[in-house]
Amino acid sequence: MSSEYRDKVKNIYKEVKRYDYNPTYQLAFDANLCTYELYINDLLVNFSFTPGRTAGEQNIDIPQFILKSGKLTN
Repeated sequence: MSSEYRDKVKNIYKEVKRYDYNPTYQLAFDANLCTYELYINDLLVNFSFTPGRTAGEQNIDIPQFILKSGKLTN
């Protein structure tokens, strides 16, 4: 590993934005006896194609599907 690359890796943490708070984003839903597909920004987030199965309440972490800050619209 070159020293230039090693220095980049060592200092990459300096590029991470820090905030006074670190929000988490989750999607909560219930799926009872049905198949479903959940999309965020046209990306498939979760699915179940097993009919007659009850998933109950689900929580999914979704920060990787939020493409920009601010209000998202269709």
